[in-house]
Amino acid sequence: MEGRKWPIQHTESVPDSYSVLFGVSCASARDCVAVGYSGTMPNVYLPLVERWRGGKWSLQHAPAPAGAQTSELSDVSCPNENSCTAVGWYSTEADREIPLVEAWNGRIWVIQLAPSPAGSTDSELVGVSCLSARACMAVGDSSLDVYPYGLTLAETWNGSTRSIEPPATLGPTAYSSELHFLSCASANDCTAVGSYGSGFMEASPLAERWNGASWRVEPTPDPDPVSQPFLMSVSCPSAKVCVADGIYFDKSDDGYQPIVMRWNGIRWVLESTPDPKGRNSVWLGGVSCSSAKACMIVGSFAKAPTTATTALSEHYAP
Repeated sequence: MEGRKWPIQHTESVPDSYSVLFGVSCASARDCVAVGYSGTMPNVYLPLVERWRGGKWSLQHAPAPAGAQTSELSDVSCPNENSCTAVGWYSTEADREIPLVEAWNGRIWVIQLAPSPAGSTDSELVGVSCLSARACMAVGDSSLDVYPYGLTLAETWNGSTRSIEPPATLGPTAYSSELHFLSCASANDCTAVGSYGSGFMEASPLAERWNGASWRVEPTPDPDPVSQPFLMSVSCPSAKVCVADGIYFDKSDDGYQPIVMRWNGIRWVLESTPDPKGRNSVWLGGVSCSSAKACMIVGSFAKAPTTATTALSEHYAP
């Protein structure tokens, strides 16, 4: 933030528990919602929702599904102050993961039915983008009996029904695939990013585009297939401009390196990124573009020989 400082704001925590926030969405400068989980012991979580209004954060009650052993929210999207959709997952006694969707109707948070693909053993939703209360897209991944290592998952919401959209075909060599985040420029134009692998411990960047009827895979440049690159976030201010970021493992440096890609309306291209002085590893995890020429990228970096990390932000002008 040029010319101004980023103040640390006090957030509320559930008493006698630890709390983590993953996703945030602001319907206006005065109204934001953040989601994550809280817990009192390892691997036992409850959904966590906090709201910024009137200059302070306050806890909101987010119900856990009946019979859930643990549950968490990963992302949220608020097209207006009276409408928010949060997504995540919960686990059952049978240790099965099931998609979790909760909606804010202006008064309370309500759990919505989120289907799992037929034959799935585990499914989770990680990212969500809502253009209105009746138009949402959510993405994640699902493990199937016939595809145990993961397959991309996408679900649409039309105001009354949540439907699973068939995943794009990655080809016979794909070993696993998952989507981490998405951004919708319109109801007929969404871009989701993540990773896919052609073998164990192999990964390549993955980008898929929704045209209102189906998903298709878009070719992405790959720094090095054996370096396990993957994309973490994407922001699309228009149908012709998207910026995605992520990381890959550089064996020569024994650390993580940043990836930034830009969709120019025709194809994805790699972009150069500045390196913090003395850094050993860089992680990029979030990007938001207010226009085609103004993006903010956030993450963290570590300096050798220590492993301590420092917050990082980069202003990017495509």
